[in-house]
Amino acid sequence: MKAISKIFFGAGALLAAAGFSACTGDLDLLPTDPRSLTAADFEKDPQNYMEQVMADVYLNYSSVGPNMNSVIGGFDGGMCSFSRVAIQLECFASDEMAWTIAGAEWGNFRYGQMAANMPAILGTYSRLVVNVSLCNDFIQTVNNGYFKLTEELQPQADEFIRQAQILRAGAFFYLMDCFGNVPYGHEEIAIGSTAPQCDAKTVYEGETALLEEIVAYYKANPSSPGVRPTYGYVGLDVAEALLVKYYLNAVSYGAPAAYDKVIDHSEAIISRLAKGGFRNSGLCYKYWQVFGHNNDQYAVCSQNNSGINEIIWDQVSDETYLQGWTGGAFLVNAWAGFDGGEASKWNASNGWKCMAARSTFVTTYFDWDANYTVSPDERTALWCTTKDGFPVENENITGNAEPHGFMTVKYSNFDFENDATGAKCATQPDAVDNLGIDYAAIRLAEIYLSAAEAYIQLGSNNDKATEYVNLIRERAGLDPYSAVSMPELIRERSAELYNEGCRRTDLIRWNMWLSGYNWSWKNGVPQGADYGPEMRWFPIPSQMINQGGYKQNPGY
Repeated sequence: MKAISKIFFGAGALLAAAGFSACTGDLDLLPTDPRSLTAADFEKDPQNYMEQVMADVYLNYSSVGPNMNSVIGGFDGGMCSFSRVAIQLECFASDEMAWTIAGAEWGNFRYGQMAANMPAILGTYSRLVVNVSLCNDFIQTVNNGYFKLTEELQPQADEFIRQAQILRAGAFFYLMDCFGNVPYGHEEIAIGSTAPQCDAKTVYEGETALLEEIVAYYKANPSSPGVRPTYGYVGLDVAEALLVKYYLNAVSYGAPAAYDKVIDHSEAIISRLAKGGFRNSGLCYKYWQVFGHNNDQYAVCSQNNSGINEIIWDQVSDETYLQGWTGGAFLVNAWAGFDGGEASKWNASNGWKCMAARSTFVTTYFDWDANYTVSPDERTALWCTTKDGFPVENENITGNAEPHGFMTVKYSNFDFENDATGAKCATQPDAVDNLGIDYAAIRLAEIYLSAAEAYIQLGSNNDKATEYVNLIRERAGLDPYSAVSMPELIRERSAELYNEGCRRTDLIRWNMWLSGYNWSWKNGVPQGADYGPEMRWFPIPSQMINQGGYKQNPGY
């Protein structure tokens, strides 16, 4: 069992006891009334209660909700956990993967044919709005004095507020990136009022400004606990990594290009974290180590002191104390299940038979032998391919009676040695049903690739771009490039970050999402067909249009 930070123990007690519910009818209130989260005896133990409420905020980024009870009503709890929402919105209608289970809640989501009344749209949207609300609630509860804090406790409260703001910026990123025109409110929104609907540019400008303030604070106060947070917490590195994500996509949100800021923040992160591991880059020696059961030791906030800092935003999981069919557990179980021995390939005991890789992705971004059995790319080490009886082509992507494509699995329930071999440890965790694998929401590898892309776009330092891309490429066992341009960058970022909840965003930034690049079953056509212009954004859920008085996105 992993050593879970104390912030998760007792998490959910206050929200569950107070009857807090994020059913769809509550979502027009942003934030919700913090008094609904307040116990009458807060002042008896203000630090404990403050830590418990903050624990609830973190819990809703790592699991489905308190005591395995989802705070989202009307949709499968596991499907609307934070990491799964990111993957579903970013990957399911893209060239990476397809969710093959046909059902009313998903409709034609896998074909990129969206409708405002689809439960999957409401469920994913709701998770992001609820997490924003929880962060706002916590900040308001502190600022309004409900915790009855002493002067000695105020520095801890101030630090928790910064952490809540960072977490909120993570939720806002996916909310505005996928839905465009969204409710946008911080803790200054009056209780009981409706947050204004703002466009992506407004959200982008507001969140980057606040994150810049937070990053500047940490750099001016190096002794702050957020500069090197303990396991399970966020701080300087997550805040600055989120700035990289926002700035890399600035043009997509109608803002001026910000590649210079991508480079500044990426280089700052690299300068702090490029220590140990593969060529002292801060990366794990082997790709699969990042996604194993003991991957918590490679997190910036790790308590294991491995000397490797690849996982920047680590969303904690544990098979005993923090479950929820999310994160790494989801990215094993959803793929597995098509034959008796397959789950054991990843040290799992279950398989849902829910996903298939898109053939276009598999054949475009990876090298193979003539029969698509084996690739020299070590990032395919855990895949099921034609050598295992899986078809590379997608004759269809509906149902789970048989596999509809490769299983492009990257997470596993194995412990790996922290050395250059990346060999399996002598003792392994049990192959249980609900796997306790931390989810790597942002990795240092993404920062290297973001910096490389910014250098290429600016035309300022191709040597540095080539160095960073080759670092990623050679870690995967591949020969280096002599120089890189956007085609090489696109190939390497695609191969490195698959199944990590950034694909749709990348394709939009590269002008490959709507048209000009098609993949199997895009828009419901076997060979793929262009999306209509409405697919620039997903639809705002019809329930939100009716309840909040918001405007629908164009074309829906």
